[in-house]
Formats: sequence, structure tokens, C-alpha cells
Amino acid sequence: MTTPLVHIAPATLLALRATMLTRADLDTVFALRDAGYAGGESVFQAFQAYVRTHDQTDVEELEVDEFFQRAGAFFTESGWGQTTFSVQDDTFCVVEIDQCWEADMEHQPEPRGCHLTVGLLGAFLGKLADYPVGVLQVEGPITGNDRCRFLAGNMTMIADYYAKHS
Repeated sequence: MTTPLVHIAPATLLALRATMLTRADLDTVFALRDAGYAGGESVFQAFQAYVRTHDQTDVEELEVDEFFQRAGAFFTESGWGQTTFSVQDDTFCVVEIDQCWEADMEHQPEPRGCHLTVGLLGAFLGKLADYPVGVLQVEGPITGNDRCRFLAGNMTMIADYYAKHS
């Protein structure tokens, strides 16, 4: 049985997010990421249905390039923003979202970032990995852009990247 998705206007989520971030601390950021992560299963199920409809196959049967192309189209059509998935240096999955709904600079109290998206991408990509997937936002509101870039990989790789680049 597929879990239904409820369509909510981005303005609603942005207002909720802004209210939560009036208390600018890491607990709030973690709560937003956890909320995004909790939705990852439902989004992945919707993606599976999308692939079955468009390709008459299961997600697990897609080649990596096909998966990236379908996932980008799915997120774009779902209203996330113009989304692309790719690989960087054969180590990280890179997700880039132009005009990401969560990156609206008008709704970016401190600490800035696309916290819901970080959690959701971790859960979504983790459905195909045999390990917990860590996601780090490296471009977006944190760098003053509405174009977001996320790196995803195993937790050690993400921690190493963060240590070297922060």
C-alpha cells in the first residue's frame, strides 16, 4: 500500500519553518531535518509509482544515469525547483536545485539552510543504499544563493568533507 502524499503550498511550510526558527539553535535545525527525513519514505513511494507509470519498471531496475534523470524530473515536477542528480568524483551524489522552494531568501531566518530538504534527501537516497546516507548542503541560503547544492554519501565521507571545508 502506498502512503498518500498531501500537497501543501510551499508558503505554508515556509511559514511553519520560519516560526520554528525564531528559536535559532541546532535543536530546531535538527527538528526540521528529522521532519524532512520522516517524509522521505512517502516521497520515495511516490517516486516508485512515478517510475512505474513512466517507465513500466521498478526503481531498483534503473541504471544510475536513468535513476538520476528520473529523480530529477520527479522532484522538478513535484515543485521542489529545477532539480538534477549527478555524481561528483565517483564518491558523492550531488543534488542541485535551482529556485528551490525552501531557499526563498525572504524566509531564511538564522540558521539559514534548506533543513527540510536535507532530511528528505537523506531518507530518499537512503532507500537505495545499504547504509545511512548523510546529506550536507554546500550552496544555497547559507551562501546567499537561491540555487542549492547538496552532497550525499556515507556519514564518514560527509563528516570528512565538512571537516575539510568548514
